[in-house]
Parts: sequence; structure tokens; C-alpha cells
Amino acid sequence: MEIKTYRALLANVVVGFALLLLSSPVQAATYHVHVLGLSCPFCAYSVHKKLESMPGVRSANVDLKTGTIIIVMSPGSRLSEKAVRKVVTDAGESFKSIRLVSDTGKPGEK
Repeated sequence: MEIKTYRALLANVVVGFALLLLSSPVQAATYHVHVLGLSCPFCAYSVHKKLESMPGVRSANVDLKTGTIIIVMSPGSRLSEKAVRKVVTDAGESFKSIRLVSDTGKPGEK
């Protein structure tokens, strides 16, 4: 075979591998945590910082109007209800529920 043929073959392999990687991304899990009575900005900040310090948590955003905390995980990481409940209650708040939500916003499983 000629060098041009080897180069073309190698280029096809590289492109194929790149397409394979792009077609199967590792998605980050997103959770909605509902907290009862979460209305104080200082309390919300405390819960926010404690949740963001948990292993695998990329971000935690608090919505005071709805009492919801949206937690985005690092790809491949997951949260346990028990761990989130402990963080929320240790911060002096009342944990209500946690729900795993897919990246498209459609409800997933807990």
C-alpha cells in the first residue's frame, strides 16, 4: 500500500473514533430538592454552600420562591437521598423531597 492510502485509512479511523465519542456523551445528573420553609437568603446560602461541598456536586442553585434547590452533578456522579436529607436538616431546614431530573427536564427516577 502507498503512504497516501495509510494516511487516508488513519484519517478515517480518527474521524470514526471522534464521532463515536461525540455520539455517546456522559451526562451530568440533575436533581431537584424541595425544602419546606426555605425563605431566608442567609439560610439558603448556608444550605447552598454545604450542598456544593458534597463530593461530585458541580453546582447547587437555590430558588427561594419555590423552595427548590437544583443540584447539578459532575458526569458519572450521583446523590443519595440520605446524604442530601442530612445536609439540609443539619443546616436547620426541613427536607421535603428529592427528584432526579434528566438533562432535558423530563422526570427521571429517584
